[in-house]
Amino acid sequence: MPAEQFVILNVRYLRDGDRWIGECEELGTATQAATFDALQEELTELIRLHLTTLERQGERERFFRRRRIKMYREPVPARVRRSVPVVRGDQAPTEVGPVALAVAI
Repeated sequence: MPAEQFVILNVRYLRDGDRWIGECEELGTATQAATFDALQEELTELIRLHLTTLERQGERERFFRRRRIKMYREPVPARVRRSVPVVRGDQAPTEVGPVALAVAI
């Protein structure tokens, strides 16, 4: 069985009023949602879709070189700084991140 490969990507979150905005810095993938949990779920799915599309099109290596995204081999870390403090209250915008996210590809 071939070694599993993964990347560690930085994700930045921003609270803007009653909405959350999230962006993967290396991929430029971004979305927004009403809740932080929904945002994390949607952004993670968009990142996976982006990486899958790059792989299917044969563009992953070129894209990673250009964006300086480093590939790692197993073992994939069980956890990469996924827990982040969220500032509550009437401060706006509230920024959370960047957060390193390990994505197996």
